[in-house]
Amino acid sequence: MRSFIVRVYRRSRAGVLSGTVQPVDGAGQAPAAFSSAAALLACLCDSDDCRAGRGDGPMAASPPTCSRAAMSNRLTQIATRTGDDGTTGLGDGSRVPKSHLRVAAMGDVDELNSGLGVLLAEPLPDDVRSLLVTIQHELFNLGGELSIPGFELLKPAAVLHLDEALARHNADLPRLKEFILPAGTRSAALAHVSRTVARRAERAVVTLAAVEAVNEAPRQYLNRLSDLLFVLARVLNRANLDGLGGDDVYWRSEKLARGED
Repeated sequence: MRSFIVRVYRRSRAGVLSGTVQPVDGAGQAPAAFSSAAALLACLCDSDDCRAGRGDGPMAASPPTCSRAAMSNRLTQIATRTGDDGTTGLGDGSRVPKSHLRVAAMGDVDELNSGLGVLLAEPLPDDVRSLLVTIQHELFNLGGELSIPGFELLKPAAVLHLDEALARHNADLPRLKEFILPAGTRSAALAHVSRTVARRAERAVVTLAAVEAVNEAPRQYLNRLSDLLFVLARVLNRANLDGLGGDDVYWRSEKLARGED
């Protein structure tokens, strides 16, 4: 079996993982590049001939090796049947039940990212679209971190990025008169759906952290993201790109009916 050296580094402010794969015996051969956490995590799989990073972790002193054929097979062979026994493989090579708290947290983050994908299929202001695309990459890093116990992929700078976006988008919104309903334009409603999934994902991470070590950044990121999605829902109602919104949809409380501030 031919072995390959995998080098990993960070490329962008969004924290997108990048790196190269080069044959150990390929002197003078240009390394092949990968530019997503998915390709990296594919190398950290549970097949017999693909164990990069197992034992001392993916950033061990000795460069991990990985078969290119195994990596390619991992990316293209969707039905591996290795989970038919009710277990799933983590990024460090260990296997856990699919009911494990870590797997539940990973699933909620995946669902959140998928919901943002649906939101991105809607007409959106350019700045909101760009922000959501960055968030999708950061959520992929977050999920990757959860899949490798003791590893760090999501940096505190990602949380700061959400803080800045939250302050920027909230600055132009009027003060709320009352609680609002998750309604209005389709894009605003979808933002609210993703907001609630972000809250669930945060609860799952908190539950996991009660029994296993989890870094602070994932929990903080999900907490901040749910706040940002609430604000973005208000922004999208005002953008009114589908003609179904225009303003917040207020809960019809007695206070609002009396016209009180």
